[in-house]
Amino acid sequence: MRNIGQGGFYPAMSRIVFWLLLGTVLLSPFPFGAIFPWSYTLLALIVGALVLIWSTTLLIAGSPPPVTLRMIALPAALFAAVITWALLQVSPFTPEA
Repeated sequence: MRNIGQGGFYPAMSRIVFWLLLGTVLLSPFPFGAIFPWSYTLLALIVGALVLIWSTTLLIAGSPPPVTLRMIALPAALFAAVITWALLQVSPFTPEA
């Protein structure tokens, strides 16, 4: 792997992706105030591209992800419970009010 600066490839790319993501988050209210679908579609594409770049950087660097499954187990379980409840509410198996 090629070193960039003193920290190497992963820290440099991680820093770049962080600042791009921060800029995207700071500018994200603008597309949601627009009436044209291309504006918030562009926001979704930018976030997706940044996640893809970050994931590729992790794979190239060979380092483990900074967030383990154990760290997100409780939030993931709570999210799954909410999604399950929402699916139950819209399913045809429940009686109408």
